[in-house]
Amino acid sequence: MAVSGADVQAFDLASPFSTPRAQRHTAQAADIVSPPCTTPRRLRMPLGPSLLNSSPATIVPGDFTGSMSLTPEAKKPAQPAVSLNDLPVELVQQIHKLADNPALPMTTRYMRSSLTHASPTYIAAYMLHQYRRVEPYNVLTFALRRRIVDIAVAEEMIRIWDYRRGYVPTELRSRRRAGARARPATARDKAGHGECDGANDGDDNNEPEPEPCTPLKPKVTRPALSVSELPKRLFRPKPGPGEPTISPLVHWLFNRFEPPLASHKNYALNRAALNQNYDMVELLLRKGADPNLRMHFPLRAAIEKKDLRLVKLLVEPFAESSDSPAKGSGKKRKLTDRIRITPGLVKDALKNGTPEIVDYFVHEKGAMPPLDQIMALGN
Repeated sequence: MAVSGADVQAFDLASPFSTPRAQRHTAQAADIVSPPCTTPRRLRMPLGPSLLNSSPATIVPGDFTGSMSLTPEAKKPAQPAVSLNDLPVELVQQIHKLADNPALPMTTRYMRSSLTHASPTYIAAYMLHQYRRVEPYNVLTFALRRRIVDIAVAEEMIRIWDYRRGYVPTELRSRRRAGARARPATARDKAGHGECDGANDGDDNNEPEPEPCTPLKPKVTRPALSVSELPKRLFRPKPGPGEPTISPLVHWLFNRFEPPLASHKNYALNRAALNQNYDMVELLLRKGADPNLRMHFPLRAAIEKKDLRLVKLLVEPFAESSDSPAKGSGKKRKLTDRIRITPGLVKDALKNGTPEIVDYFVHEKGAMPPLDQIMALGN
């Protein structure tokens, strides 16, 4: 719709800015505002990254009817920035060790895979470097909390640690002596300078002959690695279908060390009872785990799960233990139950368990329920 000059004049008269005072303020404000831009309309455009990165000398305005023209230097594509994901794996692994930051592998998938898919020797050296400031009895304990540490990595950690502290296993020393005896006798051996642990095996033509030596014991500078707790990650997940009920790392820990079973407030047995992992519960009980800790928590968990098999496994001793004769006599010794059934446990069975568990507590174990429960049953 076209607007005439009369309409504009009428609008100016009706506008509140048409008064002399408003016009005076408008004129004062016009002095402050910068003069209008004289740049051609075609050049008034936001500069992209390629233009912002180029120097002003390379931007040449063209004619006002066409677009902007750039020099050949500005037309070249920018080189992409190099990140850690573009580095070779060998260099990234060195960065892992030098960074001394356990959160670095979590930044990208490439950084994580470069560590998780490395050799057991590299992972063992990386773990020893990460925990170099902790006490020796906590080095392997802290490393076992990481998922990338398996049996092969743990064995490499022990081997590297023993080598650094100057310990040589007995079987390795025996093989060295056997190899030294099997080789032909040399002029050095005939002179009475036999091989021994720690002797110089290199070429020593310019060095004086050492005195006859005997095999020396290794000079151990630091204690051996040990395990002061059972890692929670081995007991937390519930075994799925087709998965082993007991991790091979658990068997390795019990065969190689003697970890405390009550670490983390008896977490291993409590979690095994909650997961209804019968094989794990039996293994821990055979190793000496105590189900009476934390107010019979494993048994209460079995009652809430309504699992009579787990209840009997926690309460009754193993059959082969009761068949073994006592020392000094030919009679079979009678072992007591691991858990003494109290009225409180019977009350929990009446509240959360099943009639089979209540019957097992009352008739087989001779436990009496509380008086209030007896009165409630009578009513």
